Amino acid sequence: AASRAAAPGPGSSSRAPSGRPWSDSPPSSDAPSAHGEHVVKMRGLPYKASATDVVAFFRSAGVDVKEGAVGMCFNAQGRPTGEANVHFPSSQAAHKAMTKDLQSMGSRYIELFDMGRQPAKGR
Repeated sequence: AASRAAAPGPGSSSRAPSGRPWSDSPPSSDAPSAHGEHVVKMRGLPYKASATDVVAFFRSAGVDVKEGAVGMCFNAQGRPTGEANVHFPSSQAAHKAMTKDLQSMGSRYIELFDMGRQPAKGR
């Protein structure tokens, strides 16, 4: 069986509307520390979901996430893919967020993947 923490496959796109990969554009208002940050990938989001919806989803588990820490994913045509990368300041916050795995947002269940610590990108 494949690991739930596997990287996205070649058919998926995790690019910002600007066309740059999310990994090259860390959250602006919640810049990670020099040591990096913990990332949780979300899959199965409603196509109309926004960063505000993602914040509310995690807030119901007692995890405070800022909208700037949510990277919504878009395909080459600029349409939402139903995926997002959420940046947490600590592994403890990410672990608490993982308690929301397979819970619903609207009529969709959301899969969460612990992507581990990601190095901070220098500017």
